This record gives sequence, C-alpha cells and structure tokens, in this order.
Amino acid sequence: GNGGSMLIVAGIVVSLPTMMYQLWQFFLGSESTFRTDGVLGWQGIVLYIVMMLVFVAIIVGVLVFAKTSKAAARLSEQIKNHKFKKSYYAVVEGKINEEGKFIDRLLKNYQSNTTKVSEDGKIAKLSYKLVECKDNLSLVDINLETGRSHQIRVQFSYHGYPLYGDQKYNKNAVKDQIALFAYRLEFTHPITKEKVSFELSKPERYPFSLFLV
Repeated sequence: GNGGSMLIVAGIVVSLPTMMYQLWQFFLGSESTFRTDGVLGWQGIVLYIVMMLVFVAIIVGVLVFAKTSKAAARLSEQIKNHKFKKSYYAVVEGKINEEGKFIDRLLKNYQSNTTKVSEDGKIAKLSYKLVECKDNLSLVDINLETGRSHQIRVQFSYHGYPLYGDQKYNKNAVKDQIALFAYRLEFTHPITKEKVSFELSKPERYPFSLFLV
C-alpha cells in the first residue's frame, strides 16, 4: 500500500539477496539502484528501508519503506525507542503455559551467526499467549519487546519449547521451514501521527494449518 510518505509491502519471499534484487527491480525497474545504506533509487524516486522482518533465509511479513528522509528518520527513531509493536505467530514443540514472559540476556556470536543466553549478553524481553495446542504442538501469539538476533527462537528453545523446523536451535527439528511468522506491525505514522497497523493472515502451510485460528 502507499501511505504518502511510506510504502508498505507484505508477503513472503525466499532469499534475502534475491528478495532485495527482485523488490527494487519490480517496483523501480532495471535501471534502479540499491545502496549499502539501505536506500532504493530510480529516476529521482528514493525509498528508505525502515523495517524488514527477517527469519533464517526467508522473509515473512511486512516491510516498511519511507519515501522521504524525514519520514525515515522519524520511523527509525520509533524503532530505536521500541515504539514499533511487532507481533508474531510461532509453532513450538510441547504444551506451553497459557501465557508467559521471557526475560533473558542474549549474546550473539557473529562468526557462527548464533545467539545464546549469557550473563554477558543484552537484555531480551518477550511475552506470549497460547492460542491453541494440538498434537503436542503449541501455536503462540508473541509480542516482541526487544529485537535481539534470533531472539524468539533462542528464548523459546532455552525455556524448553523450541520452534518447529528450527534447524539451528532445535536439536530434534524436522527438515521443514521454520514455523515463525510476523503477522502484525503497529506504529505511529511519521506525518499524520495516527496509529497505523498492518496485518497478514496466518499461513496455510503445515504446521500452522493444524490450528483453526
């Protein structure tokens, strides 16, 4: 959708480099450019990448672009101050409590691209509510309060409920796509100051298809 000072894109694409290439080719044409500072450009049109929800080798959910540098700065400030509300669906293994909150310290290893719980790490917070449990799998609705690398995957695994299909943090994972989906993004419009929300329907693929919500 086009919000005047923003461009909102929703969908699922398979590879981050391929997605970025296809995105600017699709929206801006073969003469477009992509700068390392996260700016798409074409014939005087500039889009500033503000929010991108990335999981493993796929992108699932909502992408936010700003059409002016002022809008980009205001949106980035909201992200910095944790004003962006990001909600996710995940399918975890086991029967989890009806609701809960995880507060841990996470430390990232940049060489191995892995994250672990450590006293030397940065604070990581999330809360969740159980939506439905079936076949020893739980569909949870997650509110992410901080944005650490691999946060959802690491925290649920650490607390005994690894994500279905998570090859990195679930030692018993089946070879399938990780069951993590960013379904809602809420923030304040950088110009009108109105609260805006963008939401996607739950995926139809397994294991999400087990649940009726």
